[in-house]
Amino acid sequence: MEVEQWVKDKLNCRREDIERLFKSKTARNFLIVWNIYEIELFNKYCTLSLLGDVALRLSLSARVGELQGTIEYFHERYYKDKEKYRHLKNNQRPVEIPDKVASSPLSECSLEQKIHFLLFVLFRYRNNMFHGNKGLVNWLQYDEQIQSCTKTMCLIIDMYEKIYALKTVDEHMNKVQNS
Repeated sequence: MEVEQWVKDKLNCRREDIERLFKSKTARNFLIVWNIYEIELFNKYCTLSLLGDVALRLSLSARVGELQGTIEYFHERYYKDKEKYRHLKNNQRPVEIPDKVASSPLSECSLEQKIHFLLFVLFRYRNNMFHGNKGLVNWLQYDEQIQSCTKTMCLIIDMYEKIYALKTVDEHMNKVQNS
């Protein structure tokens, strides 16, 4: 059985849409990078309750400024269009920090809150893609945003690894000094 044909038949989509979807590397790249991201930052299982701790750690990174452009991009996307933010959340219950950032000027938000918001956006893109809210063919409409999420996760993974490596070195040095 040819997978592409099976998906086309199953979703009752136009052949051109399915061909474009299978030619695009965006969803595949997101899936692979999300897997690494979730394993390394969230001990294999990302939940809303863990976003704050990761945001705090990332806010201490020397490379945190590299996230600013992506934070601004997604903030502008959702601050200006409440309907897009509602769609991103998929009618989910209120989430204090991301909701505050999405409804406030960035200048009124702390760095940690901004990072928390960005992590929330990544989390929601993952949920919307893989729990069906966006729909397979619709992924192509969100190509730019999904690519931005993927590149951001790569950067965050690199930042987090550096933070963790420094933490491990500090712990080792403390053990050596205390022995």
